[in-house]
Amino acid sequence: MYDLFLLERIGMDMNVMFVVDDHYIEQCLVTMHSLFVNNGGPFNIYVITSGLKEKNIRILKRFVEERKGRLFLKVYTEACIDTEKMVNRIWNPIVYFKLYGMFDITGVDRILYLDCDLIIDADLSELYQVDFRGNYAAVIEDSGLCQVALDYETHLKQLMIKDKKEYFNGGVMLLNLKKIQKEMSLESMVAQFDRYADFMVFNEQDLLNMLWNGKVVYADPRFNRVASDFRYRRKIGKDRNVVIYHYVTNKPWIKWRGTDVRGYEWCVRKYLQYCNLPETQNLFHQVKKVNRGLETHISGWLKTCLGYNPNWIVEEKNSWKQFVNAILFYRE
Repeated sequence: MYDLFLLERIGMDMNVMFVVDDHYIEQCLVTMHSLFVNNGGPFNIYVITSGLKEKNIRILKRFVEERKGRLFLKVYTEACIDTEKMVNRIWNPIVYFKLYGMFDITGVDRILYLDCDLIIDADLSELYQVDFRGNYAAVIEDSGLCQVALDYETHLKQLMIKDKKEYFNGGVMLLNLKKIQKEMSLESMVAQFDRYADFMVFNEQDLLNMLWNGKVVYADPRFNRVASDFRYRRKIGKDRNVVIYHYVTNKPWIKWRGTDVRGYEWCVRKYLQYCNLPETQNLFHQVKKVNRGLETHISGWLKTCLGYNPNWIVEEKNSWKQFVNAILFYRE
């Protein structure tokens, strides 16, 4: 499934797209920093936004240019998608802005879209040089879907997807912009969202999965190790082949359910390694604060060992893990 052909040579800079607003600027800088540290560049950084404060624009521009990159800022003040129809309100409507970038960034054949809750811990050349073989994108299977989606099998049927291995995570995508812009339009995507919005649980990710089913190539999972794959936790600290750590449901900078912590030790340490920057000191101290203390240490260790799943009611029915999770981690 992951035996991909690579292009012999990419005669261009690496093009990378982010979607960000003022609330996520520090997280975006951390992800960018991890990208610059582990990759040679040069980079063309495209930032899609609904608007940033002048201060944050200056920080972004300086940050990118000091690292020999070029920043292209694209601002959209009005959403063309009716975000009132969003089924899952956990996410900010800005998640749909990645669709805008797909059609508004011109003169670029391929671009790597990255979420801002990632740590890039190794070189991305192999991923960036994937041969699309006539498909819309190179993507990575969402290995945590069955652990975070209630009745995921019914959900996949609604999306007209036959196998959960065909469902990909939208946080890391190498986009074939030339083909996307030639064969699709933003208007057609909006029309499909309007038609099927009632069961788009994961919003734009569901939309892309439905529209591109059978029209993507799959890259190796090491390019998007999703944090919602809780059973993988016990191995993640020993797996030195991970290229991208993706904090999908486990944000190192926030607590879960008020009194509980989200982090598991290896991934928290990995995040701290990249977020200790002058521009992100608030985030750095926040991560340390959330994940400090003996209770946190023990809790994180237990979660790692148990393969802790906060949606234990989905997959852990009638098991001893259900009881342990309830006792240890469900304190309101």
